[in-house]
Amino acid sequence: MITSEVTLIGSPQPIVALTAGDDVILPCRLKPAIRDFSDTVEWTREDLDPEFVHVHQGGRLVVQEQNPQYKNRTVLFVDELKNGNVSLKLFRVTISDEGRYRCFIPSIGRGDFIQLHVGESRAPSLFEKLDELFHHAEIFPVTLIQEGLQKTNKQTNKQTKKHTEKQPNKVQ
Repeated sequence: MITSEVTLIGSPQPIVALTAGDDVILPCRLKPAIRDFSDTVEWTREDLDPEFVHVHQGGRLVVQEQNPQYKNRTVLFVDELKNGNVSLKLFRVTISDEGRYRCFIPSIGRGDFIQLHVGESRAPSLFEKLDELFHHAEIFPVTLIQEGLQKTNKQTNKQTKKHTEKQPNKVQ
C-alpha cells in the first residue's frame, strides 16, 4: 500500500468529558486499515514536557517516554489496531487533561488533532431550561406545545374524574 493513500482521521468535533473522573475515548482511525499493523502510534500534547501521552511501539506502551501525568491512565485498543482503530482511552480525566491531542503514526508521516474539553457536572438552572425551551420553539411551534398542554390537562381531568367516581358518596 502506498503511504500517500493512507489517512489518519480524528474527530472533527471536540470530545467532551462531562466531569472530572470520567473515562474518555479520543477517537482516531487509520483509513484504510492495515491488516498487519505493527507501527508506532504516538499520542502527544505539544503543551506538555515531555509531550508524550502514550507511545505504542512493538506491541506495548513505551513507559520511558510517557509524561508522568498520564502514568497508568492510557490504553490503546490493541486488538483493534488491525481494523485501523488507533483511538486512545484516557482513564480518570482531570481538568488539566483538557487540551489539544495529536494522534501520529511516524512511519507514514500522518497525524490528526483531537480537542478534549473537561467540564464539571451540575444541574441546569431554571433559566437554562427556559432558554433551551425557547431555543427549540422553532422546532416545536408554540401551537404544538399548547396542544400538548391541553392534552395533558384533559388526561389529568379524566383521571381526577375517574378517581372521584370511585369514591363512595358520604352521607352527612
